Amino acid sequence: MKSKSNVRTVSRKTMYKALWPRGRKTLDIVPLARRLDTLEGKTICELWDGLFRGDEIFLMLEELISEQYSGVTFVRWTQLPRDGDHGFPDWKAHPNLLTEKGCDCVIVATGA
Repeated sequence: MKSKSNVRTVSRKTMYKALWPRGRKTLDIVPLARRLDTLEGKTICELWDGLFRGDEIFLMLEELISEQYSGVTFVRWTQLPRDGDHGFPDWKAHPNLLTEKGCDCVIVATGA
């Protein structure tokens, strides 16, 4: 049997070299933000990529959240500068956008 660089025969069994299926680590793990104790009196920003009914879902979420928590305000996705026809805000042009809008938290909707 001819030997190939990635195959070798040992005791009549063929063995293959394998690579670890996970890629190498390229980012450091950062701690998650602390969860809010309540949504009462908070400002919630909506982020949407423009696909798959996010506009309808946000309206439903606004209604349900407002029923459960008093004083909640929403910064609608339509109030944020968008990156083209679809997509999230242009973060390079507006790096402090969420802070400027007074967001305490965000709801992110993405379509498939």
